[in-house]
Amino acid sequence: MEREAMLRTTGANTDTAQPPRRLPPSLEALVAPEAGMSRQARVGGVLLPLGLAMLFALSAGLSAAVRVNAREATLQELETSGQLATMSDRAIDDAQKAAEQTFVVKRIALAIAAPPAWLLLLALGVLIVGWFAKGRTNQLKLSAVFPVAAAGLLPFAIADLLETGSTLQRATLSSAPAPLLTSTLTQMAEALGHPIVGAAGKILSAVDVFSLWSAVLVAFGVAAASNIPTRRALVFTLIGWFAFRLIRTVLLH
Repeated sequence: MEREAMLRTTGANTDTAQPPRRLPPSLEALVAPEAGMSRQARVGGVLLPLGLAMLFALSAGLSAAVRVNAREATLQELETSGQLATMSDRAIDDAQKAAEQTFVVKRIALAIAAPPAWLLLLALGVLIVGWFAKGRTNQLKLSAVFPVAAAGLLPFAIADLLETGSTLQRATLSSAPAPLLTSTLTQMAEALGHPIVGAAGKILSAVDVFSLWSAVLVAFGVAAASNIPTRRALVFTLIGWFAFRLIRTVLLH
């Protein structure tokens, strides 16, 4: 009797045991890209990764707004334009305040607009890569396009979070454009004391580790959404990613 009762109790406990809770698929993808992006393509959503991306982008923008000091950039600009010699200290202070206000407005506006814009751009990339890589017998699931693209925002969100920490560690932040994170291969080589210049430097400056991380996540998502081999999705995605990064780098420089 006791044995039967124990068996019944064990069986009841087994029946009522809950499966271990898993991370949301977009967050799981950060540590297990293949499994996480497979779930993201099937049952994932857009709001969580997009919300995190906007939150961390806004935190980076606000931290820059708190630390900005446009004094040096303002003096340099006034000297270049030939106005510095004829301006009073108060006029210089007013010019500095105006530059800082402009910086804050632009930085916050960029923080708000960038994640949705990147979401649309990544969704377009998912469609293009899926169309080229799917072959004749596979079809990209349109319902997975935006969830996959949204998960691709998370590496950028992590970059924004690290940028927030880097900014807050500084006493002041110049309003002149300058990288706050060492994220490209050119910046890494320079940090190690081996600067790369010329054409090689431009090519390597296109390789940003956070952008590459995002492209890899998107590739796994395309593979799951199109039911194609992961290697094929990676090849097509990385070719498209590198072409985009190279064109963007050339245009910006």
